[in-house]
Amino acid sequence: MSVEISRETFNYTQEKCTANIQYISDCDIIVPDSKPDVLKILEVSAYEQINEKSISRDYITLSGIINHNILYISDDDTNSLNHIEYAAPFSRQIPAGGASDDSLCKISSSIVHTEHSIHNSRKLNVKCAVNISASTYKNDDICVVTAVDDLQSMPCKSKTVNAYNVCSITEHTFHMDEMCQALEHAPISEIVKYRLTINDSEVKTVANKAVVKGDVSVRVLYLSDGVLNEAISELPFTQIIDMDSLNSDMNVNAEFCLKNISVHEELDTDATMSQFNVQADVGVIITLSDEKPIQYISDIYSPDFEISVQSSDLCIYCLEDTVSSQCIVNDSLRLENGDVRGKVYTLDAKAYAEEANVSDNCVSIKGYVNASILYSSDSEEMLSVYKQIPFSCELPLTQTIDGKNVKCICDVDTESSSYNIDSANSVNIREVLKIHCNLISENTVAVINDIDFDVNKKIDKSNQAGITVYFVQSGDSMWDIA
Repeated sequence: MSVEISRETFNYTQEKCTANIQYISDCDIIVPDSKPDVLKILEVSAYEQINEKSISRDYITLSGIINHNILYISDDDTNSLNHIEYAAPFSRQIPAGGASDDSLCKISSSIVHTEHSIHNSRKLNVKCAVNISASTYKNDDICVVTAVDDLQSMPCKSKTVNAYNVCSITEHTFHMDEMCQALEHAPISEIVKYRLTINDSEVKTVANKAVVKGDVSVRVLYLSDGVLNEAISELPFTQIIDMDSLNSDMNVNAEFCLKNISVHEELDTDATMSQFNVQADVGVIITLSDEKPIQYISDIYSPDFEISVQSSDLCIYCLEDTVSSQCIVNDSLRLENGDVRGKVYTLDAKAYAEEANVSDNCVSIKGYVNASILYSSDSEEMLSVYKQIPFSCELPLTQTIDGKNVKCICDVDTESSSYNIDSANSVNIREVLKIHCNLISENTVAVINDIDFDVNKKIDKSNQAGITVYFVQSGDSMWDIA
């Protein structure tokens, strides 16, 4: 008599760590000699970029810069609009117990708050709060027993679970260099502010290649003979990325960011400074994941022969649900220091999620939209207003989920921004947010790694009782009783 035991090696993902920290950038900025003194700060906009990351034992080290653009009114006879650009370096170590240099690492960051103050007319202080999230993964192999061919000699309990695996996390960067046109009859004297955002991004897969597409929206605020103007351009991009590890069964997720942004004026063909050059590095983080069924034997015994079983606990991640939705945020910004009978120049809005909670049938998202408006009053005085707007929304799930054991990975992007002026001192803004959530559960299952079985070692039943009485307990199954 012989018994065939089937074994199979599975590759599975282990999440080594998840860390969420807040980094505070606090920098003093000296006004350059070429710029006039500061009377009043109108607006401070900032964006972060991570240039390098490294993983050593138990730590992730990040380094990058925070780019500031400061709009201010000069303290001189002209009270003109001026700006300062400043790049503040930063570095940070994040505890990552269990991570090693061969771990997969995913980093996301977002500036959630800025503050500014004036020490004196030549020295400013700017503080920025940056939320940083880091996750590290490692793929391991495990050999499990999947079947035995003689269930009478060795009854077994088999299970199948769909394992969610992070196959790879890769970063790619490509450069954009485009010329954009300023407004007709308004040549550029000085660029005072620019804002670049990525819209309508998507990723498609074709034959071991990922095709990423989107639009870079460019908004440039510039002076022309003392008059403030805004030029808007849309720059489409398409990039094909070779990915040998990609196959048709994988899920593909792409996250975009902009780095090393530069916008400066250029001479047009008519020898006027009426166009501007836009350069930026578009970064895309592509995460490949898949779901594979793992069939395994969770328990086994033999009524007639002695067997030795090697077992272990296996942590498996399952993708329980994926939900996407829009959330519309409406609010009113009251202009306390003047009315808006002049003109609204810019509306900047950035959204982020602060918490995500999973209940039986929905995901509850709470977060904030940081909105700022730059405008002029009827007396042509430049003014600004800032407001942090809370939002909340619920995304229905496609199935009932036990939220106690589920982690929600949530992405929030601003899809569109608009405003209307409903009175002399109030502006209504409308933000359309795009929300995407992956719900991943963590399950620990008992698997059989190996079985030592010898048909020559029979169980001695000579002293066994003829009848065994057992009182069934609550929760018992037929397998437990057997």
